[in-house]
Amino acid sequence: LLLTDLSMPGMSGLELCREAHVVRPGLKCIISSGYTTPLTPERLRQAGASRLVSKPASAHTLLEAVRVTLDELSDGARAA
Repeated sequence: LLLTDLSMPGMSGLELCREAHVVRPGLKCIISSGYTTPLTPERLRQAGASRLVSKPASAHTLLEAVRVTLDELSDGARAA
């Protein structure tokens, strides 16, 4: 699981997700962003991101996003 911010120096979180998928194609990515303009589901999918968590996010919201994403990963492994 990769949890990253959308806006970072040198590379965006979307770019990091794309690059990470080159090395590890099955990797799940969660993007966090404080921008008011949300990313479209299509842009997230194209980058290989599983979901977007809007900031400020509570610890509960962040942990829930991680849990759901990891559950999807384990459900996919069981289905294979």
